Amino acid sequence: MYPILSKDMQAPFVYENRCPVSELGAEVKGVLEFRFMEGPRTGEIFTARVDPFTLNVELGTALVPNPFFESWMHF
Repeated sequence: MYPILSKDMQAPFVYENRCPVSELGAEVKGVLEFRFMEGPRTGEIFTARVDPFTLNVELGTALVPNPFFESWMHF
């Protein structure tokens, strides 16, 4: 997906990702890449670091399919 993000957006953009892991507690980290689409920095690319975090759930909860994922995210 290639969303257009701007300062005057009326609703937030929510990024969803799917990453198969063999067990909870796996560490996730990385970067997201962005490109300016207009203005004096048009075409310039910058990255935003995603600090490491672990995939966990609270004790007593269960994982269920996420109904908010787009259909193209299901394999």
